[in-house]
Amino acid sequence: MRAPHDRDSPPDEGKARNPPAPRAEVLGKTGKPVKYLSIHFDITKLKEAEEKLKTGKMR
Repeated sequence: MRAPHDRDSPPDEGKARNPPAPRAEVLGKTGKPVKYLSIHFDITKLKEAEEKLKTGKMR
C-alpha cells in the first residue's frame, strides 16, 4: 500500500519492469510495414546448450 502523500505518483514508478520484446517490421512490396514479428527467446535453453558444450555431452 502506498503512503497517503504518494497518491499522485503512478504505482509502478521506480520499479523495474520487463521491457517489451523488440518488434521487427516486415516490409511489403510498397515498402510499408505489412506485419510485425515479435522476437522472443528463452535464455535457459541457451544456458543449457552452453553447459552441454562445456561438458562434451552435445555432439
